[in-house]
Amino acid sequence: MSDFIVPNISDPAATTFNVCTNYSIRPAALVARAQDAVHAYNNIIHALAGRYGAAVVDVHLVVANLARHGYPVGGKVLTTAYLGGLFSLDAIHPTNTGYAIIANETIKTMNTRLRTAIPLIDVAAIAATDPQVP
Repeated sequence: MSDFIVPNISDPAATTFNVCTNYSIRPAALVARAQDAVHAYNNIIHALAGRYGAAVVDVHLVVANLARHGYPVGGKVLTTAYLGGLFSLDAIHPTNTGYAIIANETIKTMNTRLRTAIPLIDVAAIAATDPQVP
């Protein structure tokens, strides 16, 4: 295992944040524990949703798939890498395009599970005007 560099947001009240200088090294073991916790929580969410018949949008799975495969749009493939077009400059929050992709997954789940007919968002149109898409 290797260590990971992650954004260091130690002061949530800070008015400025530079992802190039505000970072910390996190030990791989700590990252693995955090990933295990995410998986444990997701398992609980899926179990409870199954028990009560609730629809679940697995955003963790959506982001994992984006990390593996990227998202083709407008003749390019957007990625989860820094400045790859799917996450904003803080490297935490999605870009407008990233949010559109997540919204579409939510809409697909609603249309399937709740039998709605909500139209999908035109991700290409969002990406074309998204200032954070390269």
